[in-house]
Amino acid sequence: MILPDVDDQGVDTQGSTTKWQTGTWQFISAARLMDPNSTRHELRDELESGLHVLLYTSVRYRASHLPVAQCKLLKKAFIEHFDSRSDTVQGRTSGGHGKYEFFQPIGPSAFSQPGLKIFLNTPLASLIETLRRLFVPLYSLPDMLQLVPTMEQSRDAALEVLKTSDRFIEIIEEHLEMDGWTENDVSDELRGCDQFFTEARGLIFAARRSSLLRANIKRGSGSAGMANATSASLPFMAESNGED
Repeated sequence: MILPDVDDQGVDTQGSTTKWQTGTWQFISAARLMDPNSTRHELRDELESGLHVLLYTSVRYRASHLPVAQCKLLKKAFIEHFDSRSDTVQGRTSGGHGKYEFFQPIGPSAFSQPGLKIFLNTPLASLIETLRRLFVPLYSLPDMLQLVPTMEQSRDAALEVLKTSDRFIEIIEEHLEMDGWTENDVSDELRGCDQFFTEARGLIFAARRSSLLRANIKRGSGSAGMANATSASLPFMAESNGED
């Protein structure tokens, strides 16, 4: 999986602070964020990034119908997971503590399977939880793993599974065959009602702009359609100036 390079995600990319990073901050693996001096980058980091992308898009695009109070609590957990960071003694930027907590045997209630099922369909909530369990042994102490006997107890066994993407893909395919996927589940976020803005705004603005450009061109024809697809017809882009 190839992820976008860090652009303007609120991380100081000048000098050597984040020179080692090759990805969008919100989706980099917890292990890499927590050790800014490491240059290790393996397949398991890429697979973990895929899970973070899935969680990010699922929560951001599907939680907009929650009551305000509940949405605020979820947003707090969301920002902690994707945006938490701090400076080390050496002046480098580290983070990943929210993701580390996510990969504990009993993770944050907001992102637990019951918590996700409040606003996600059953197979999607199950998919996120099942993929999460692949990585839990990498971040948990043996004593903590024993609290959940149904979970893989061996870190070495988990590392062996994550040497390839086979099991990761197999889990996705198994869940796609399940009943309960929602059809036509359009998100309010796409209508400008996003309650989960984090610092990864540029990706979303770009997606919106591309979508509206295509719609404008389709409604028009040739150069006339292109003339309609101007920044003046995309008012949301004014929000992103200097931020994406």
